[in-house]
Amino acid sequence: MLEKIRDKVAILIINYMLRKRQLAKQNFNDLFKKSESFFLILPEDEIDYHNSISVIKFFEIHGKKFTIFTNDFRISPLPAKLQNNSIDFGIKEMTFFRIPSKQLTNKLSGISIDVVIDLNRKKSLFHSCVANLVNAKVRIGFEKNYSDKFYNLQFANSEENPEVIYKNFLNCLQMF
Repeated sequence: MLEKIRDKVAILIINYMLRKRQLAKQNFNDLFKKSESFFLILPEDEIDYHNSISVIKFFEIHGKKFTIFTNDFRISPLPAKLQNNSIDFGIKEMTFFRIPSKQLTNKLSGISIDVVIDLNRKKSLFHSCVANLVNAKVRIGFEKNYSDKFYNLQFANSEENPEVIYKNFLNCLQMF
């Protein structure tokens, strides 16, 4: 019960925070090829996190510039060169309503990037809000509750196996 109330209040707060932002109509032709900078939001779920590393490797192989956003305890296992391109957050940067704190909001609002990709398959208002705080032309995420408000491009989330989902996600991304 408390969880539902907390989510509803969080959605109201997020709608207020993002009231001036509109998701513009986009032409996704050559999106991946033309985009120079990406903001990757890594999943909170442990299994999804380990399977999403393939997405990071994909961006490295293609020589794309990217920034990783993840929990503070997940930074140290990353290779040193990836740690320099990372933004981490701790429990103190999440409010009671599970939205970014004012300090984190200010930090993320100063970032300009071409594409934001939220790799969370499960509903996370915190990560969805983060995806919208960063100044970006395109926001990509998986289909979930309320995702229409947050992402320009959504991918179906019907497969149970995370390894298959992220592989399919990369295949779809290559089409653009």
